[in-house]
Amino acid sequence: MKRNEQIVPLSRDHHAGLLFCWKIRQGIRNQTETERIRQYVLYFWQEHLKTHFREEEELLFSTTTDVLIGRAISEHRILENRIRQVIDNKQINDTLLEEIADLTDNHIRFEERILF
Repeated sequence: MKRNEQIVPLSRDHHAGLLFCWKIRQGIRNQTETERIRQYVLYFWQEHLKTHFREEEELLFSTTTDVLIGRAISEHRILENRIRQVIDNKQINDTLLEEIADLTDNHIRFEERILF
């Protein structure tokens, strides 16, 4: 089925999100300094992810309520909470960073394969 053209830009953002996940995982694998990965997570949150979440919630999710929309919004909040830990510089370690990558990856795939 062809995708509605109005959500194509949001779908394209998902490609950048998958790259975000890959970069976090590569950083961990290459033993990149945790602070450097932390700075990347903060940058991506401020410049991309925060706006992307807001756009999805305002443009797509505000007009309908169902279980799938509820799941997407819930996953946004969970990701925001994990990123808030990074922002607050609390307990940042490879496990938290890997969790952020996994949550983001799974969320994008849910939206692309099921929700959209």
